[in-house]
Amino acid sequence: LYVAEGRRGEVRGCALVSHDPEAGFVLLDWIAASPGETGGVGAALYAQVKADAEALGCHGLYFECLPDVAGE
Repeated sequence: LYVAEGRRGEVRGCALVSHDPEAGFVLLDWIAASPGETGGVGAALYAQVKADAEALGCHGLYFECLPDVAGE
């Protein structure tokens, strides 16, 4: 679990990941920023997850990305 905090300790975003060391990959299960957040929190979380996956020697960082559907 990754948590991005502001200067006063408020939660600005989070990411949940699973690591399979035997298969050598990380799965990004969930990533979110607080409503109205425009400071690059999601990008910073993703960058940290990616850096940690590389440090663990993983060959892949996977996530599911559903398509946008108009009207939903």
